[in-house]
Amino acid sequence: MIHAIETFSLPEGSIIQSDSMAVVGGAQNHMENILRLVETLDTEGNPIRIITNRFDLNAEEIGQIYRTRCAIETFFKGMKQHSKITVLYGTTEQAVKNQIYLSMVYCYL
Repeated sequence: MIHAIETFSLPEGSIIQSDSMAVVGGAQNHMENILRLVETLDTEGNPIRIITNRFDLNAEEIGQIYRTRCAIETFFKGMKQHSKITVLYGTTEQAVKNQIYLSMVYCYL
């Protein structure tokens, strides 16, 4: 269970639905650390809840970091599904880049 302790104000027109300090757990068994709960929308408009210990960022930045991370993960998931790379033959950065580029060109021909 997540219990909000304090709710922060949000700028008008924000994509963030709520921003609060929270504790995780029940009345007798809960985490000692206070966390931050940010409720926002993902890139498809679905509601998501992000629990973090980052109080140094504003809620918009936390939401944007999450959406960017999801986009990166989706890209790499697609790369893994469509590329035929099973072994990296080179060990240098340029060799790995070349193999990935060649695989991408080959996949989309």
